[in-house]
This record gives sequence, structure tokens and C-alpha cells, in this order.
Amino acid sequence: MVEVAMNISEIEQYRLERAVRNFCCQRNQSIPAELGKIQYEIYSGGAVFSRLNFLLDSVHSHSELPLAKLEYDKRDQLWMLYIAQCRQEHAEIIAWLPYPNLARQKTFDAALTTLGRDPERVLW
Repeated sequence: MVEVAMNISEIEQYRLERAVRNFCCQRNQSIPAELGKIQYEIYSGGAVFSRLNFLLDSVHSHSELPLAKLEYDKRDQLWMLYIAQCRQEHAEIIAWLPYPNLARQKTFDAALTTLGRDPERVLW
């Protein structure tokens, strides 16, 4: 199966960045640093989320692990949430797997809500 991630409109990219920034800020404020903080990177077809891990006595992260990816399929005009499959304790991504039991979504908001709640308990 070929992935068809494409660029999203500037307006949609602005909305996505604002929603993702708010999501990460809210999550990071309510989670202690030793449990890891989340960061994001916006790209032309969506957003990638990573977890920053900190040592107990440090304000700087000592590792970054890919976590999830929210991606737009322009052909089908749907959003998909993926989880990173990485080598044990390494940042090397083996594959991006669809989030279990989640259909593709018409808006990124629904997928972002699933990311936060993680009903399948595969992320948090």
C-alpha cells in the first residue's frame, strides 16, 4: 500500500499547528518532567510527536523517542494517526503503524483527541 501524504492548505496547517501546540502545552503542564515531556514538529503533511526524557536532576532532555504521527491523505481527504515502532530504547524508527482500532478521520481534531486519551494504552 502506497502512502499518499500530501501538503495541506496554509489555513489547515495553521489550525493544525495551533491545536498541536495547545495539546502539547496542556499535556506538558500536567505531567512531571521525569515522566517525559512531549514535543512536536509540523511538516507539510501533518505533525510528528516525540517524547523527551529527562534525568531527575536535569533541565535538559537526555533522550528523544519518536512517539506518534498525525498525517493527512490528500487523495482520500482523511487524517490518520500512527504510532512509532522503534528499536528497544532507541530513536530509530522501524515502522509507522496505524493506531489500533481507529478509523481515518475527517478532521485532525478527532485524531488529536485520541492521541491525548490513548484508549488503547499504547502511548502513555
